[in-house]
Amino acid sequence: ACRGGLPNGLTVSGCDHATIGVIVRGEFSLQGTNHLKPVYKKGLQVDGLDVMLYFWDERDGANFCGWWFGPKVGGDQVW
Repeated sequence: ACRGGLPNGLTVSGCDHATIGVIVRGEFSLQGTNHLKPVYKKGLQVDGLDVMLYFWDERDGANFCGWWFGPKVGGDQVW
């Protein structure tokens, strides 16, 4: 199902990194938008932290533009 043309959820799979894979793999649900793109939140916390998947635009430079996983949208900590 979709809300406003955005998928209500998604599944992240594939990352084989022993530490990062456990953090980013899983079921995510739509939480809103950031920089005109959807924001998704993992259904389960990891080590007491939320896991968000969000888009960051070029406002902080091309190196920061793209999709990120982190405990909060726009934070300094990303995986």
